[in-house]
Amino acid sequence: MRYFTKQWYKDGLKKAENTSQELERFMIELEGCGKSLNIDKVFEEFSEHGRSLEQETSPAWKEFWEKTQEMTARAISENETSHEYEAHYRKIEPHLTKGIKDITDYYRHNMHDCIITGTSYSGEDFCISLEEYIRISDQDSLCSVDFANLEGEHFYLSKIIFTKAQVLKNELSFTDYVWAYWRDVEIYLHPDGYEMHIMADTQGVSKVDDQYSEIIVIFENVAIKVTAK
Repeated sequence: MRYFTKQWYKDGLKKAENTSQELERFMIELEGCGKSLNIDKVFEEFSEHGRSLEQETSPAWKEFWEKTQEMTARAISENETSHEYEAHYRKIEPHLTKGIKDITDYYRHNMHDCIITGTSYSGEDFCISLEEYIRISDQDSLCSVDFANLEGEHFYLSKIIFTKAQVLKNELSFTDYVWAYWRDVEIYLHPDGYEMHIMADTQGVSKVDDQYSEIIVIFENVAIKVTAK
């Protein structure tokens, strides 16, 4: 990973531990301010009169609004890496196939914490097996998946298949059954097609010394296999 590295995750956990008390105090203060403003009534008035948040003139509400903006700005400033990667992704997005977009866009934001159960090879293809339920309403966000033969509201995501793959790193290859949490994914253009980096949380998994494990694969294209559960 070039953006969401192991060190980035570890630094984030450490920062979260160091700032937890500060954030707790901030939220208590924010909650107290909200109660003094009777926020429910304010929102009810917004709905009735069509006012926007910026048009609220109450000094107390302005204080609440400023505190909310302060909290938002803090979260953004602490998440610069995510913004840097998003800028990179948007730059190369026009060159990505539908299947790659499904993984790097939909899976990155919606499949966080799905389970990686194993990795395997089939000829020139490299496969990652997953356990995760998806809903039929998600099909608009999964353009490369064929839902025609699937019935029922929920489906089971079973496999991601990288075609003509060159695996540069697979820290999950130690066993046939892994059970690691999918954490993040990065995609890059490569002379041989594409290069994808996947970060998994393997804390508590036997034979793993580090909390995080990485997969790096160069490939020509990708296919997503979904089966009914």
